[in-house]
Amino acid sequence: MRSTEASNTAPPRLGVGSAWQWGGMLAAWMVGLAGLQFVPSWPNGAPALGAALGLALLVAAAWRRSGLGVGVAALVLGLSWAGWRADVRLASGLDPAWEGHDLVVEGEVVGLPTAVDGFGGVDGWRLMVEAEGPARDPISGDAVPIPRGLSLNWFAGAGRDLEPRAGERWRWTLRLKRVHLPQNPHLPDAELWLLERGIRAQGSVLGGVKLQPAPAHSLVALRERLRDAIASHVEAPRHRAVLGGLVLGDQAALPAGDWALLRDAGVVHLFSISGLHITAFAWLASLAVRRLWRTVPGLALTWPAPSAARWLGWAAALAYALLAGWGVPAQRTVGLITVLALLGSAGRQWPWPVALLLAGAVVGAADPWALVQPGFWMSFVAVAVLMHGGAVAREGARLASALRELVRTQALITVGLLPLSLLFFGQVSVAGVVVNLVAVPLVSLALTPLSLLGLLLPPLWTVAEWLTDALWALMRWATAWPGAVWTHPQAPSWAMALALVGVAAALTRLPWRWRWAGGLAAAPLLLWTPDRPTDGHFRITVMDVGQGSALWVQTARHDLLFDAGPRWGPAGQDAGARTVLPLLRAEGVRRLDAVVLSHGDTDHSGGALSVAQGLPVRAWWGRVAPTHPLHERLQPCVAGTAWDWDGVRLQWLHPTAATPGWDNAASCVLHVQDRAGRAALLTGDLPAAQEREMLERSVPGALRADLLLAPHHGSASSSTPALIEAVAPRLALAQSGYRNRHGHPALVVRQRYAVADVPLLTSAACGAFEWWSAHGAPSPQGCWRGRERRYWWNSAEHASPAPHSLGPFRPDGPDEPATMPP
Repeated sequence: MRSTEASNTAPPRLGVGSAWQWGGMLAAWMVGLAGLQFVPSWPNGAPALGAALGLALLVAAAWRRSGLGVGVAALVLGLSWAGWRADVRLASGLDPAWEGHDLVVEGEVVGLPTAVDGFGGVDGWRLMVEAEGPARDPISGDAVPIPRGLSLNWFAGAGRDLEPRAGERWRWTLRLKRVHLPQNPHLPDAELWLLERGIRAQGSVLGGVKLQPAPAHSLVALRERLRDAIASHVEAPRHRAVLGGLVLGDQAALPAGDWALLRDAGVVHLFSISGLHITAFAWLASLAVRRLWRTVPGLALTWPAPSAARWLGWAAALAYALLAGWGVPAQRTVGLITVLALLGSAGRQWPWPVALLLAGAVVGAADPWALVQPGFWMSFVAVAVLMHGGAVAREGARLASALRELVRTQALITVGLLPLSLLFFGQVSVAGVVVNLVAVPLVSLALTPLSLLGLLLPPLWTVAEWLTDALWALMRWATAWPGAVWTHPQAPSWAMALALVGVAAALTRLPWRWRWAGGLAAAPLLLWTPDRPTDGHFRITVMDVGQGSALWVQTARHDLLFDAGPRWGPAGQDAGARTVLPLLRAEGVRRLDAVVLSHGDTDHSGGALSVAQGLPVRAWWGRVAPTHPLHERLQPCVAGTAWDWDGVRLQWLHPTAATPGWDNAASCVLHVQDRAGRAALLTGDLPAAQEREMLERSVPGALRADLLLAPHHGSASSSTPALIEAVAPRLALAQSGYRNRHGHPALVVRQRYAVADVPLLTSAACGAFEWWSAHGAPSPQGCWRGRERRYWWNSAEHASPAPHSLGPFRPDGPDEPATMPP
């Protein structure tokens, strides 16, 4: 059979010059697709005008045989195509006039229901729903256009005893809002994540009636039955989560602490159904097909071995992706493999870089938002390393050689993804280089096959549990080493781009002097250190944590965290783990000189334990309930106590030593003032009565501040006119969630600030807010949503509920998508 295949005429290769031309055009197209995702807005009609311009440029370039002209035309066409896709997707959004109204909606549960915890420990479900037709106004009966893709929360007290199942059709009474989630620097954009998946509205369920059970042919219902089978045979939650993740792509059940361990050990890619996972599965399937074809020579007479391996490997990848839920990362990867398989079966043999660029261009055309997602580039680079390293199933290769090739290839992938891990996540797992040598073959060759075969022979899941425990023990041991995880501040875009080009050059088969030059190009990224305030000045970053409080005060050589944000569920499901720690690490903070928990409410102190576990803290201040795990560490903040950090004066203004309790009335109030007299006043949830007490015992002018953190998120019970007059702020900021259940900031409070001619911002409209005291008075230009505006973000004018709103968006749930990977 070998001689038969060798006698076939080899397909002609694409010429080098032609390859460069195609590669340049495809790269320009991808740059255009990605470029749109960085523009703040996209005018109506721009896609059509851009397409016309691009076609005109393409015709002119082809007539003059200009390669540069073709590249420019491809870039313009890519930008226009992405703009058209964006217009179509955004047009399906919810009309702001219907936010907060009760609507009757019929639809199907199209994803696996995820158990979530709400405020106060209330249990519930997170549902991905596909609406069928328009909604209906229950009062007038009028039809109301709504998006097709919805993300719903269903909590106790709203018919929650009726457990929803995947694939079922329901009629719900919903309260919807447009997608609007916290926005912070250095953190993933959850709004983009939902936009890519077609989710254009979120809602809370007020009640529901099941209309129809899941049909027998429903794939998502089959996946839920398989999840139930795993749960019935596997007792430990971690084991259930690992098996469910490997078989079904159900990642939501794995606790946040385990995700943190996987990240630190550098093996997250092995426990989520990612592009790398599906690619490796297809590669293993093609290996098995080639070995079967060699064992049964007659098969090759019917179907040549290379073609059979290629397409049966593709079929295995498709089947695995469907079983895992056919999520966006799986779709992207199957698209990549499909294009590469078609090219392999074509009459011409394309050089692998051009073939990979074509695959990326096709995937980008279907999903332009993929080109700015870390998952796409991790998969893209992993496939590139596979192709560059020659990791293919070679004819005549023995099984032992194939296994050695697998381990070698996975080692190359691990090393090749290290720069991207640093770029996207601000850390590199040094321990992961070693852990992956064991974890890759263990997960790829044993744990994943056992998890899948357990669907037929459940006792095999017991063996998979043993292997899981052994791997967890290895990861804990490795990540306990000194320097096991190397974190680095996030560098600016130019340094990242230079490092990417340099790493690509270092990994290619160029002469060594060029490889060394590529390695040196990464130096700006590795040597980057963020700016800090100069002596005598400070910087304040008010984080966007939804309905809650967390902000960071930085001086020249000190860092203080004031509140740690809310907690939404079990350990790790809090703003400390999801927002505070990633932001501080991206800014190069390796320790905190102080953490203040202004009082015991969970929207201020809920993330504190995650912060304590993630960074060393020298001092703790504040008041919390005796049952709080950090109660013993806290020293009280007593009015009149003051200290100096690097020329910046910090002073407690409330409470006094005689103030009882740990509730709102005992909120710590901190005054921060730089050498030039510019100041900020941080107030916790201070009520009106305690505002008056603080005013009575303060000397005139002691409370004056340029920036006022509005007490109690803008509640009507705070922000008295006397306080506003005494502080005389240039700017006030209320940390409140979008369409929050309390209606913060209250209308009367907004009116008080307006009468005093003080601009009042909300974190919902602003995102994270930053102020450097050395740069002058605070202004709305410090808003992250204003500085880094993206076309899919909601406009600020709808960030607060209107006075006539019928109700809040969601009475019990967290202000984040639980399905987004941690």
